[in-house]
Amino acid sequence: SFSDCNLTLVHTFDKRNSLIFDFYAGNDNGGYGEASYLSDTKAVWGNVMGAVHWNYNGGQLSTGHSLYVTNYHNKFELLMQELQYRLPSNITDVGYKGFVRIGGWNFGADVILHSIQPQSLEVENSFNVSMGMTPRQHSLETSAFADYTLMLCRNLSMKIGARGSIYTISDTKFGSVDPSFMIQYGNSNV
Repeated sequence: SFSDCNLTLVHTFDKRNSLIFDFYAGNDNGGYGEASYLSDTKAVWGNVMGAVHWNYNGGQLSTGHSLYVTNYHNKFELLMQELQYRLPSNITDVGYKGFVRIGGWNFGADVILHSIQPQSLEVENSFNVSMGMTPRQHSLETSAFADYTLMLCRNLSMKIGARGSIYTISDTKFGSVDPSFMIQYGNSNV
């Protein structure tokens, strides 16, 4: 069986401010029974997402802010008579994304907290020994960016910018700086 549910509510306060609520949930349930082996295999996975967005558009100045939570989970099972094997796991993200655009300048930041439960074998009614649950892992991902768009002529623009990111897990940090350059042609008559 498969199911999906989407819900979006938009509230416009005035011509410049809007608040958007998003919700999504999906769940998939699959299975396969093999009578000659007295086994039943199941795969269950799904995800849930909720977000709140505030957008402001004031002509030369516009901003956007989003707070969100996502969760993905799965559980694979093999049942053979009394034996039961499971591989559950899940990932939950809590985050913020925001930007400020003023004139040709665009600035923004992202912050995401990841909470990860890696797959761990769960065993019941077997001589096999499970090593127990793998410890939950937590990491933090942050980034900031800035770019500038310059109109070169009526349909041609150039954008130059950079994004810096830091990913932290346990006591280890990984960082990067990514420059960007883009030329864009847009024909408004098409």
